[in-house]
Amino acid sequence: MVWRTASRFGVLACAVFGLAGCASSPDKHPVAQSTTTTSVPTPAITTPTIIIKGRSYNVPTEGGTRPIDSITDSGQQIVLTSKGFLPYHLLVASNVAVTWTNLSPRAVTLDFGHSGLRPVVLKTGASYTYPGTGLLSFIVTSSTGFHGAVTIGAFTP
Repeated sequence: MVWRTASRFGVLACAVFGLAGCASSPDKHPVAQSTTTTSVPTPAITTPTIIIKGRSYNVPTEGGTRPIDSITDSGQQIVLTSKGFLPYHLLVASNVAVTWTNLSPRAVTLDFGHSGLRPVVLKTGASYTYPGTGLLSFIVTSSTGFHGAVTIGAFTP
């Protein structure tokens, strides 16, 4: 929301509690202007291969058979695309390796936040695998501005 004056509480109280005596004059009270934002999940890749800059790359799947879900999935594969991470949040069973594959048209650096893992650079088509040891939850940020989450725990693969 964008406020025209600094007195946010007055308008909020009028709107939430329906207080009597609240004027609609822009001179006395702030007026909220609504804005619309959209958050679209990264589209799933449903083909076995994709073409990037004239070269064909195999698309990872979960269990070798099903496409990776866009939002939350359980398994061990994360795909980086030009539109974000597939899935956004991966649930991984303890002691199962996690693999990130870059299927975006440029090299990407992955920062694993406070996980203790060092950042890695993945060229287009390259993969990085973490052995998945221990119980861990962390955010991964890409140099392209996207982020995703990984939770390694007592999940069934």
